[in-house]
Amino acid sequence: MINTIEQYEKLVNLTLSKLNNTVFPYSTTENIHLNLIIVNKFFIDQLLKEKNNEFLIEIIHKLTSNLFLFFLYGYKYISTIVFNYFYNNKIKGYDIDIKFEILEHFYNKRYENLLNKTFNINSISRQLEIIMEILYKYGRDINIFKYCVNKINQNKLYLYNKYYRMPLHFPLNILNEYLSSITLPNNYILNCEDKKLQNFINTVCSDSIIMYFENYNNINLNKYIENDFVTRYDIDVNKNYNFKVSVNNIDYSKFPNIDNYMICIKEYGEYSPSIFTKFETKINLINIINTNKNKIKYYKYNNKFEKKNIKNLNFVKKYLNDKKEIENILNNPNYLLTLNIEISIMEKIIISYCYIISLIHNECSSFIIITLLKNIINT
Repeated sequence: MINTIEQYEKLVNLTLSKLNNTVFPYSTTENIHLNLIIVNKFFIDQLLKEKNNEFLIEIIHKLTSNLFLFFLYGYKYISTIVFNYFYNNKIKGYDIDIKFEILEHFYNKRYENLLNKTFNINSISRQLEIIMEILYKYGRDINIFKYCVNKINQNKLYLYNKYYRMPLHFPLNILNEYLSSITLPNNYILNCEDKKLQNFINTVCSDSIIMYFENYNNINLNKYIENDFVTRYDIDVNKNYNFKVSVNNIDYSKFPNIDNYMICIKEYGEYSPSIFTKFETKINLINIINTNKNKIKYYKYNNKFEKKNIKNLNFVKKYLNDKKEIENILNNPNYLLTLNIEISIMEKIIISYCYIISLIHNECSSFIIITLLKNIINT
């Protein structure tokens, strides 16, 4: 969490240096450290004053403009109308983007219930997907880790992953402490002359990985297990090993709550989700912040895309062909958002760009401008 000017300046310098690094479970890439940022009000306030557009573009790209739009609205730097205009609701249903909910629940503690609401409105299959997303991306925090464990137990689920039974965030003794309560045992057992390695693989790896080793001799683990992720466990993946795999003969039908697990597998297949995750955070946040609902005028959108020439659109004819109206738009960004007119989808896009132009004309925060512009581009 960034709480001082010195910390913020170090982050800017580190980001502009385009450092390459690896942080599990993310791949090696530039500025991967930005995924670890805990966004708070101090950080948003510094971004609002930031003049280095290269840094702003990089951080908005890494953390997503929708995330920052939530924070700008949550801290009341933008209005409900602006939030509605620029929020990008075209997130694919199988993408789980809940960073805002996580940061609010565990760190900022303003809108703590948003995460639970997202979890509760989804089917049991999607609940499992949400838990796995949280564990693998945010589970280094022991409080988040325990939250996921509790959710698994409360909802009578079992964790499933193609490669690792559990994210490799903690020492092996902690993983062992929780594995039996949140995962099913493997159906295959690996035997090896190196008992430390044998214990490690049988503990953390899934059947999918163990099956690769069946009847292999003199095998190099580097082909199957990423070295950067297991060196912390003092495992030498560059050494050659001899393996033998045996069947564990597990009768999964005897495990409690196995029906929930089978529902998840049936709905998704083993790897490919077939239904969408539901998100209502935008609506829930507006209901919390926008207390004077009757004073907010929402635009009505014509859902049918207009293919007319842009010059023939009502908004263009009435406002962009009138010098006085153009002056009003340029001098006051919010003037656009108070117009009592019905607009089409195309006109909504044009008004959004005009709003950004007005922000630029009035030398408003580059952070807000880039965030809003990025959301239009991604729409």
